[in-house]
Amino acid sequence: MPMPFRTALRRWLDLSGKSLRQVAAESGVSYEQLKKMLQREDASTNFDDGVRVAQAFGVSVDEFLGDPSIRLRTELLRLFQQLSPEEQEFLLDVARVRSARLRPED
Repeated sequence: MPMPFRTALRRWLDLSGKSLRQVAAESGVSYEQLKKMLQREDASTNFDDGVRVAQAFGVSVDEFLGDPSIRLRTELLRLFQQLSPEEQEFLLDVARVRSARLRPED
């Protein structure tokens, strides 16, 4: 489940070491608006500003809001699409066999 924007913003500021002013400059979202989001629990943002803030940290909105599986699924899909149809079918066969082995016996 995604975290609130305010929580995500605090987290990414801590992780990145960026200042709020730097994020404001890189995202085009005003410093005052970002500051208000951090100070007020009920503060929210519109989608476009949310996208710009996430991009300032170099991540998608899904990643910014805390769904790490999105990045993995996107990478898997990108790599899978680069394979030939034969390689894709082989990989799917291997995954199906592996999945069947991991499934508990009924």
